This record gives sequence, structure tokens and C-alpha cells, in this order.
Amino acid sequence: MEITNEQITRILTKIVFSYDRVLEVACGGGWLALEVLKRDPKSYEGFDFSETAARNASDRARSFANARTYCGDALNGQIYTNEFDLIVAHQFLHCLIGADRKTWLRFCHSSLKPSQGRLLLSSMVGIP
Repeated sequence: MEITNEQITRILTKIVFSYDRVLEVACGGGWLALEVLKRDPKSYEGFDFSETAARNASDRARSFANARTYCGDALNGQIYTNEFDLIVAHQFLHCLIGADRKTWLRFCHSSLKPSQGRLLLSSMVGIP
């Protein structure tokens, strides 16, 4: 997925700003968190279903005061109680099927800023 990873990084350089509150769904080991945090957003929050991945992401993001990473379930509505400028879900959408996709998209919609909230998503198929 190197081509997809490169493309998502290019997109992030154009859409992450210092005033942004960013949520990353399925942050994995945190490599994308570092790309987001290099752009110095107001805050970064990332979670992953895997405890090991979330721990690795925490280790990578440790030096950034504006970062918070944790273990969580993308279908837990309590995660989406803040208002975010940007939600990133890289190589995640294929993990949800059926009604779970609709539920997740509803959670994202409810927590994005109404006027300028952005959702960047990709799957394991194709370029985002």
C-alpha cells in the first residue's frame, strides 16, 4: 500500500492546519499520526481497536503535547462527542460492512464541524 500511503500523506500536507482538531480512526501504530502532528494541529486524537497498535501509536506521539492516542472501537458513539475539523480514516472503511458503515458515517457526521468539517477516508482498494 505504499502508493496509497504516499498519496494520503500528500493530501494531508494540503488539508491539515494549525487550528484543526483532528481525529484519526484506526490509527494503527501511529505512522500517520506523525504526519498529521508534523503540521502542528490544535489537537490530534487517534484510536485503534488493537491495544498493541494503540500503544505503539502512543509511543510514537509521546513527544507531542497536543496528541492523545488510545484503544477504542470505531462503533462506540462516545468517541465522537467532540467537534472535529478533520476526521481521517485511512485504510479503514473496508473493515465495516452493512449497517455498521451507516452507523459509523452518522457518528462522523455528528462530530464534524457543521460548516467546514472534513472527512478523509480510504480503503485497501485504490487511491484516496
